[in-house]
Amino acid sequence: MKVRQVDMWAFQAQYAAKADPWLVITTNCCVKQNGSAVMGKGLAECAASRHKELAACYGAYLSGCQDPPNHQPGTRRPHDLDVPITRTRQVWCEKEKLILLPTKIHWQKPSPIWLVRQGLDHLVQLATLWAIKHNNQYPNILIPALGCRNGGLSWVKDVWPIVAETF
Repeated sequence: MKVRQVDMWAFQAQYAAKADPWLVITTNCCVKQNGSAVMGKGLAECAASRHKELAACYGAYLSGCQDPPNHQPGTRRPHDLDVPITRTRQVWCEKEKLILLPTKIHWQKPSPIWLVRQGLDHLVQLATLWAIKHNNQYPNILIPALGCRNGGLSWVKDVWPIVAETF
C-alpha cells in the first residue's frame, strides 16, 4: 500500500490504461425530495458533475435501503448501471470504476468512525470478490482521507490506523 497526496481524478485518468484503478467516492446517506442523492461537496460533488446519472442512481438505491446495519446484501440495477450493493450502502459502478462509500449518515453531521470502518471492511470484500473473478488480481484502489475533510475525523488519529489495519 502506498500513501500519496494526489488529485485522484488526474491519477485515475493517468493510470487508467495500465492500472485501471478504482476510485472511492465519499458520500452521505441523504436523499433529496426529487429522489437524487445529496452529493454537494468534495469528491461526491465532483463525481456527480462528471457522471450526471450518479446522484439519481445513488438516490434510487438509498431510497430502497434500510439503515446500514440492517440492510441485506443484494443487487439492484437502477438507471441501467450494474450496481452490486453491500451492507454499508456502498455502491460499485463497474463501468466508471467508482465506489460510492458513505462516511456520513447525514450530510450536516460528522462522520461516525464505525461507518468508515464498516465501509472499509466491505471494500475489502468487494476487492476480494473481484480478485476471485479476475485470476487473483486485486484491483488498485484510490482511497481518499475518509471522513476527514467534511466529516471532522483526523487522518492520523482516526482513519489511517483503520486503513492500515484493514489493508
